[in-house]
Formats: sequence, C-alpha cells, structure tokens
Amino acid sequence: MKRLLLVSGIGTILIVSAFTIAVQARPLASHRYSTFKYSTFSFPFNQIDIVGVQSINKSGTIAGYYEDTSNDYFGWVRSPKGTFTVLSDPADTSTVGFTAGFQVNDENTVVGVFYDTADDTYSGFFYQNGKFTTYNAPDDLPPESSTGVYGINDEGEICGFVSAAPDFSTSEAFVGEVGQKLDIFSEGNESSTWCTGLSNRGYATGYYEDENGNNHGFLRSPSGKITTIDFPGASSTPTAGPCDSFDSGTIAEGVNDSGVVSGHFWDKNYNEHGYVRYPDGSYRQLGIPGAYQTAGGNINDAGTMTGHYLDNACEPSGYTAELGEGRN
Repeated sequence: MKRLLLVSGIGTILIVSAFTIAVQARPLASHRYSTFKYSTFSFPFNQIDIVGVQSINKSGTIAGYYEDTSNDYFGWVRSPKGTFTVLSDPADTSTVGFTAGFQVNDENTVVGVFYDTADDTYSGFFYQNGKFTTYNAPDDLPPESSTGVYGINDEGEICGFVSAAPDFSTSEAFVGEVGQKLDIFSEGNESSTWCTGLSNRGYATGYYEDENGNNHGFLRSPSGKITTIDFPGASSTPTAGPCDSFDSGTIAEGVNDSGVVSGHFWDKNYNEHGYVRYPDGSYRQLGIPGAYQTAGGNINDAGTMTGHYLDNACEPSGYTAELGEGRN
C-alpha cells in the first residue's frame, strides 16, 4: 500500500492536484482585523500522533483529520455545539486505514482523500449526511493514479491535486466541477503543487515546493493569475524543528470571499505560526497565548479562522480565532 504525504502544519501529510474554475471575478473588499478573539477545544480521540484542523464554515462546523499511534488516519467533523463525528470511508478496508478530511462548505459537505483498497489508489471523497461519494479526476491519467479533493465552495466547485501513476513523483493542482474536465496546473515548474482552498468568487489557495523542498503559498485568481505568498522572515530550507516537524516556508490553507488568505509558516528557528494575508498584500501573525507552536487553517466568510496548536509537551488542541468583519 502506498502511503500518502499530507502537509497541514505540525506533522506532515501531502496530496497533489490542481484546478481552475470558470466564474466571474468580483473585486475583493478591503478588510482589516484589529483584534483576535480566541476559543480553544480539545480532541476526544485516543493516542493522537498527528492532527490537522483544516477548515471552518460560516455556521462554525469544523473539519480535519488525525493519525493515531497505529498509523491509521481518520477524518472528523466537529459541530458548532462541539460534537465530533469520526470519518472513515467504507471503501478503505486496509489494515492501516487512511481517510483525511479537509474543507467543509456552508452546505456541510466535507471533502477529502482516502485510500481506495479495491483500486489500490488514493481517491477524493464527498461526505454529507452520513454518506460518502468517491471522486476521481476524469482526465486521461494512467490507472491507479491518485486524486485528492482539498477544497469545495458553496457552489460545489472543487480543487485539489492529481498524481500520476506509476511513480507518483509529482503532484499537480486542479480546479473544476464534478463531471467536467479539470483545469490542472503547476506553479513554477516545480516538483509538486497542491490546491487547498476555494472561495465562492473563484479564488484558490495552495502551496508548492521549490527545488530545495521549501514551501511557498499561492493565491490564484479565476483567470489563472498566481500570486506567491511568502510570509516575511519565513525559513527557506527544510530542517528538523520542534515536535518532530520537518518543514519550512509558507503554506496557504484558505481564502474567504473578502480575499483574506489564511495559513501558517515556519520562522528562521523553525517555530510554526498562523497568519492572515490581506488583499493589499500585508500580513498579520497569529499565535495562541501560551502555545508552543500554532498552525493556521482555513478562514470563513464571517472572518473566523481555525487551526491547531501544541503545548510544551507537543500535545495538540484546536482553536478558532474570531477576527471579525473589520471592513474599512
């Protein structure tokens, strides 16, 4: 069984794919968040090794994944009242399972990736009201090629990655609609590109690796124009860091309809921090008070960001940061 690499913050997981959506672009509003109001929550899972808190919708439903100490991956959804539902795609019958949840839209549809045991490959999934639906890229790819769905907006348009068999040496990002040909792209002709989030206005976020293995975030417009996102002062060479991390650079996890991008970066000492990037190109750093490391996930249209943080013992908890509308 192939193992999949995912990147979500402290801990690593990766899936590759590219996308482009044909929607009419609208101007991005100018937003500022002068204060952050934090709320934290714990996980009810036993023996967590890695956790990803990936996205939050406007009602406050949060989606993500975790790995246990047996190397099994599970997706999860947390309701606004704090109830957790664990996701394990029934098509994954492997001894070591793999199901990872990513973005949840305002229709409470969760997208992600799982290991399809029968087809011996990684496939995307949609989860809603207790039902899983498998998704594989419709393009002309070799058998057993991998697909992961990382982003979904309220129109049902999606983004993610594809990785061609048999060597799976690179991943490309995609944007598109179910049942339609995907817009697949790579940034800078580098080894791999992933799309992680998609707004209702057709803007996409993600990241790519350069030739040194360093991460760079990006924001992609509906017309396909890509803006690279590098948090000022981010590290530039992958090195072992706190809590067994081995990453560097900047990851962009999501973008809301105001054009505010959210994610996380590793500084020169390889400590991890959350951030938001405003439409004018300025940044603001986020860190949970008293936390050892902070990883940023997606941001919803109400200006609430989610993510996870680690204490001094490298134990994870989740958080939401209410940034507010902050309209100028």
